[in-house]
Amino acid sequence: MRLFFFLFSLSVVPLRAADSGAAWLERLRAAVDALGAYEVRFDLSTTDGYVVQGAYRVADERYWIAMPAVRVFCDGEARYEVNDSKREVVVDAVDGRSHNLLDNPARAFDFVGEQYDVQVVSEQADRIALRLTPRSEESSTAIELTLDKRSALPVSVVYGAEDLRITIAIRSFGKSAAPFPVFRAADYPAYELIDFR
Repeated sequence: MRLFFFLFSLSVVPLRAADSGAAWLERLRAAVDALGAYEVRFDLSTTDGYVVQGAYRVADERYWIAMPAVRVFCDGEARYEVNDSKREVVVDAVDGRSHNLLDNPARAFDFVGEQYDVQVVSEQADRIALRLTPRSEESSTAIELTLDKRSALPVSVVYGAEDLRITIAIRSFGKSAAPFPVFRAADYPAYELIDFR
């Protein structure tokens, strides 16, 4: 089961108020791409009371997510979800279509295209809030995305799916030069390996 269900994105020049939500998504994608390898620290909370801090790193198609008791390693092709409380490692193929930060952070802010309708829902001096509604009936998860208007980087992301809302408040978002974590089965000799590939 993906982490999303287990718990359950350049320019430094501000856009004019008349600019569309789609233009902001273009700026967001450019801002993230300009960073190269990057690291994000965040606070996650859900409507059912779950609260946790976490971090993730992205380098090209590879990513690593760390939260208490759960870590996810991805080499761009396979995803290894390590669950310490269950003492298991779930291996699955990468879902390249997912834009969910907890499923595939390498694509979390790549919204430009035909998958979502986007509209500006509010705007302040330093922030702008967008609502992304999926065009496909296969997905019912709307996304609320708040961006810093100066950097075009995200401040928060809210996923809404029926009665459950997941809020990810971003504490920092910047370049990373740290060594990239790699999954090694030998590091988890007593864990059950479940391979869904």
